[in-house]
Amino acid sequence: MHDSETHPFQFIVVTGTSGAGKSLALRHLEDLGFFCTDNMVPALLPSFVDLISTQFQQIAVGVDLRGGGFFDALSGCLHTLKEQGFGYKLAFLDAQEDILVRRFSETRRRHPLQNEDLSLIESIQREKERLREIREQADLLLDTSRMKTAELKQAIAEQLVNQQQVQQGLVITVTSFGYRYGVPMDADLTFDVRFLPNPYYNPNLRHFTGLEKPVQAYVLNQEVTQTFIRQFFDFLNYLIPHYRQEGKSNLNVAIGCTGGRHRSVAITQALVQTLRDQNYYVLEKHRDISKDQERYRTPQKKRPQDLSVVALGGGTGLSNLLRGFKTVFDDLSAIVTVSDDGGSSGRLRKEMGILPPGDLRNCLLALADEEALMTALLNHRFQDGQGGLSGHSFGNLFLTAMAEVVGDFHQAIKASSKVLAIHGRVLPVSLSNVTLEAEMQDGAVVRGESLITEYGGQIQSLHLCGEHLDVLPEALQAIRASDILILGPGSLYTSILPHLLLPELVEAIQAHRGPRVYICNVMSQAGETVNYDVADYIETLYRHAGVRDWLDYVLVNTHVPAADLLQRYAEEGSQPVKYSPDRLAAYPLRVIAGDFLSQTNYVRHDAHKLSAVILDLLKQNYFADQL
Repeated sequence: MHDSETHPFQFIVVTGTSGAGKSLALRHLEDLGFFCTDNMVPALLPSFVDLISTQFQQIAVGVDLRGGGFFDALSGCLHTLKEQGFGYKLAFLDAQEDILVRRFSETRRRHPLQNEDLSLIESIQREKERLREIREQADLLLDTSRMKTAELKQAIAEQLVNQQQVQQGLVITVTSFGYRYGVPMDADLTFDVRFLPNPYYNPNLRHFTGLEKPVQAYVLNQEVTQTFIRQFFDFLNYLIPHYRQEGKSNLNVAIGCTGGRHRSVAITQALVQTLRDQNYYVLEKHRDISKDQERYRTPQKKRPQDLSVVALGGGTGLSNLLRGFKTVFDDLSAIVTVSDDGGSSGRLRKEMGILPPGDLRNCLLALADEEALMTALLNHRFQDGQGGLSGHSFGNLFLTAMAEVVGDFHQAIKASSKVLAIHGRVLPVSLSNVTLEAEMQDGAVVRGESLITEYGGQIQSLHLCGEHLDVLPEALQAIRASDILILGPGSLYTSILPHLLLPELVEAIQAHRGPRVYICNVMSQAGETVNYDVADYIETLYRHAGVRDWLDYVLVNTHVPAADLLQRYAEEGSQPVKYSPDRLAAYPLRVIAGDFLSQTNYVRHDAHKLSAVILDLLKQNYFADQL
């Protein structure tokens, strides 16, 4: 006799109805390292296991009605195995009658019970009747009616092989599904979550799945959802002890919505995590998440102007870019940094506990319908001698007041967008209270964006500080749904890099399938980027993001500004950014070089020239067959 604790091994008995896939299951177990034999006579099981277990720790046998009258001894033989100290798992494979009939018809095989007196369907029915008792003893019941080969293999690997003895004594499988494709046949508990708001009807969410954060945020942040999850968990906590008392080792829970792609998937993942946090052994499956993909695709865009453009940055660089882009692109979003702590923005941030409104205000104004009038009004700054208003811009106060009216700053931006009738969307990169911290080349550590700028030295590295460094879900959604991403132009360290200090946002940029473009600055910034080459800008972006080679294009201005402008900038410690083609050749990206300057009293990009370049780039990437 072998003691199972002294000689641990896995012994699996595979049985079930003919045509349900028992032989296929044994082949899968063989691929997983099991010693397998089929059509075993039950009476030989104790002796067989006693012999084979001296050489193999993983054993599987197939037993079915092909053994004739010997099969009826299976229950007694399994009892003998237990008495001898051999633990085992009994897997029973079954399928619906119509499926079995079709399988036998397709293979042209004869059913083991079929003879002149019994038709095929009668043979199947008689076999199911004879197997009823052993079916009720099964540790694992698999309905293979709609299972693909890969799904059967996965079920065997997850639910039979190396199952650990879990604290709760029960394996729980939570499966999402779509009612459109039928209810899972093996479900013990089925829950319909079609009472929850449906992301399918939101065009910006339709193409995502419940495994992605935009849909998860939409579904899980609902109060009704949170109540459902709490009550569901309480319900399971009540049921599980009763299931264990009855000897149940597997519990199959099915969560259904209409298509099995959004609500049921998000709920399933949340429930699985909740159960695992309580030390239950849980398997997670999403049966229908990949079905009918065409239904969830967004409509085909016919012009490059219709494509979705997302620009990331801050300061005057981003607002100037938007001013030119709004007349060209119909789907335009700006994702704005929120680390400013100086001037009016800094005061309101400290006193009112809101996001710094300055850069957000400038972007809203740049996209406004009546820009000239609104700019004059919202950019109006109260002068010294005007009490507590001194130094504040009216626009910053407007956003602060709007936040109090509507309840939070994010909603204030949305409401202000409607008031200003902007062309596009303005999104803060985060709603968290974040602060920039810079380690300077001289070893000093400077905390706060305004102090970093005032320090004037070159920066070695930049960090983002705060209790929560969460990216606004809508910002991630905008990036994932966009056709092109644009970073810059703008201050490298205070407008561009703060985005890349948020890991979630970096992951979204990495995963983006469209062109990712960096518009390099024309002039260096005094102290911070003195003597920087374009390649130095690229290297700094990659270093702070923590990953390399995610840019596809870099736009470089090669036109020399007027001498009088250069002299004026030189007096402020700023020079044109150097451009060394040889250095850029080391990076796997395309360089678009040309005249991108505006003809003004400032050395800055011409947003209309940039929009023309981006438009052409979109044509090349998405409409090459029309060129």
